[in-house]
Amino acid sequence: MRSYSVEEISEKINGELVGSTTYDIFSPEQLELAGNDQISFIGNKKYEKLWAESKASVAVVNTDIAIEPGDNRAFIKVNNADLAMSKVLELFAPAHRLLK
Repeated sequence: MRSYSVEEISEKINGELVGSTTYDIFSPEQLELAGNDQISFIGNKKYEKLWAESKASVAVVNTDIAIEPGDNRAFIKVNNADLAMSKVLELFAPAHRLLK
């Protein structure tokens, strides 16, 4: 299974990295279900409150987010978190094989 550093993901989606984490990211997951080796996103300010309880070490967020990532956690700030997260999902999508 392919993993990415937070720096690699930030570069691939043209985001601004805020904070840092020592975890490599193995998959995306919902904010409420994510573990520390997973990435999630906060696409709306009303979901900011869920970050404190989430175990995700990284979240893709809109630039207007009002909270800080915290210790050993990071945000990748972008103009459109929904669009950027679709690019993240593509990174982790399994390669399609052609059937003969």
